[in-house]
Amino acid sequence: MSISIDLEDSMNPCAKSIRINSNSLLAIVVKKNIKLTWLAHVTLVDRKTISRWLSGDIKRVRRENFFKLVDALECEPEELVHETMTNYASKDEQINAAREVLNLVKDIKDSKSVEKILKGMILPTLPNEILVALYKALSQIYELEGRDREARRYKRYASSLDIINDDKTKAFSIAN
Repeated sequence: MSISIDLEDSMNPCAKSIRINSNSLLAIVVKKNIKLTWLAHVTLVDRKTISRWLSGDIKRVRRENFFKLVDALECEPEELVHETMTNYASKDEQINAAREVLNLVKDIKDSKSVEKILKGMILPTLPNEILVALYKALSQIYELEGRDREARRYKRYASSLDIINDDKTKAFSIAN
């Protein structure tokens, strides 16, 4: 069963759940010889729930549980949402591409084209600061077009990620 992250997940960093690929999850668990009880203990998710993720009975995972799963399995998020990574850019390539696109779109006058390009660059695995820049750029395009509702939505996305970044920075400085 091939399940990939849907457009709404990738557009909304506040989405509460992410679609997973149960085949990929199962392959990683088997390859790494991971026991369900251990995975349940580490992720703080019920063993039966994990079993349902593996069987495909549950297709969506809460965002926080998804990233706990990624950490426990020591894998990349893309490995759990795509069938194979062979045709996809690495995380570093995605980050560099997003930065280049942000610089390039400044010179494009066709707002519809810029909108499509920016939306195509938004991936849930990009660092928050890049997602913030992408969301802010989209918000500016919508403001110029008088599409206030969309502008506000992307400003909220950017703000929510800025708050997360601030919280992480504060937590880091407190810990040190």
